[in-house]
Amino acid sequence: MEYQIGYVRMVQGYHRKQLMREGWSRRFILVCLENGRRIENWLKIELSGPGS
Repeated sequence: MEYQIGYVRMVQGYHRKQLMREGWSRRFILVCLENGRRIENWLKIELSGPGS
């Protein structure tokens, strides 16, 4: 779980290009940006993380 939360924090810092390189979907990134602080909801959307 901490692994995914770390990536969510990267999204919150707007490191979108790095997230895309590491395999996160555009949908996941956009939802992260739209939902600001709601980490638990972000994780429900794409728990499998990079490479899915």
